Order: sequence, then structure tokens, then C-alpha cells
Amino acid sequence: MLGMGVVLPVREQERREALVQRITADAAQVSTAIDAYRNDTGDWPAPAFDLSSGYRGGLADRDFVDSAHRETWRGPYLKTALGRPTTNGFWSMAATMPIDASRGSRWIRLHRGFGEIEDSVAAKIDMLVDDGNGAAGRVRVTPTWIWFEAGRVSG
Repeated sequence: MLGMGVVLPVREQERREALVQRITADAAQVSTAIDAYRNDTGDWPAPAFDLSSGYRGGLADRDFVDSAHRETWRGPYLKTALGRPTTNGFWSMAATMPIDASRGSRWIRLHRGFGEIEDSVAAKIDMLVDDGNGAAGRVRVTPTWIWFEAGRVSG
């Protein structure tokens, strides 16, 4: 019985670490796709509420590219569809971050799945990718979303 008391916390820690790795890799993949799109078209891709669904803001399919960008579009930039990191979590691409719209950059965000992505996981992601301050920098953590400044995420 003593062994089970040790195994369960170790497995939970392994699950959290795997989630952190998946989220940081997915954020880097989307950020790279946005950079490539912008390099080809000279503009940001269109916002997309759920990058896990069929519409990915023109990152994967020419049919969803703004007509002004179709001639210079060289995608697909998002090579594989993003899955959901948790049952209710999903990726989204926003034009600006509502609390920091003055920066003029594009933000990608991960819905935290109604608590499925714990505060400790969000804090670890911020520490790995940015400065560990969830209220500032290239990664922002709110109760609902983890925000990543596009073009500033590396895996």
C-alpha cells in the first residue's frame, strides 16, 4: 500500500509536465505559422476562435485566406491540426489582447478548459516561455486564458 502513495503523485507530476511540454510546443507551432503567413502576405492572418476546429484563420487552408492575401499565400503554414490539450481546452487566435491592445501585435490564446489547466501548469508555462510574471510580458495568464504574443514564442 505504501507504494501507491508514492506512485500517484509521481504520475500526476508526469501528467502536468507532459501538458506543459505539449502546450509550449503547440504555442511555438502556431507562432511560427503566423510568422510565415505574415512574411508571405505582409499582414496578420484573420482571427480564429477555435484553431482546433476546421477554420484556422488561413493558416492551413487557402479557402479561409482573406482575398487580398491569396496571391501571396504560400501555405499551409499550420502543417498539422492542433488537438485539444485537455477535454475543454482549445487554441484561439485574437487580433489584440483586450487588456494590452496598444502593442499592435497578434495574440494566440489557450482556453484553460474550465480549470483543467491548473494555475501551477500555467505558471510553469509562463516561466519556461517568458518571465514568470503572468500579468506582464509575452505570456499572460488569466483565469480563463493563457495568452501568447505571436512571433515571440519559441519551443
